[in-house]
Amino acid sequence: MADDIQKDVEYHHLSGWTKISVPSIYRKVLQMNEQGYLKSSIAKGDKFADKAVYSITDKGWAYFGQLMETYADQKVPSYPDIPLGGKAIFEQQRLLYQSLLEWLDKFESQFRGS
Repeated sequence: MADDIQKDVEYHHLSGWTKISVPSIYRKVLQMNEQGYLKSSIAKGDKFADKAVYSITDKGWAYFGQLMETYADQKVPSYPDIPLGGKAIFEQQRLLYQSLLEWLDKFESQFRGS
């Protein structure tokens, strides 16, 4: 899963906005699973080993909404070399997370469908 997220981040050229590594994604996924924000299930692989598939729980969606509300209203320091400032940065992050969550849902439904 972490490899798939990393590929999507690279595909959408998001690495210029945020630094994401596969090990850090994997650690966060495990941590979020332990905290109840994600749930995992094992999917049998055809040619490859079994794979853990994660989905977002109701608790995870609620926490995500809380984070967006909390941080979207905070002031952000401006950086002269970044063309975005203030709420525009949070809008960019919101779109990034929304894109990642939509991708996760799509990936899960495609994976379960095959």
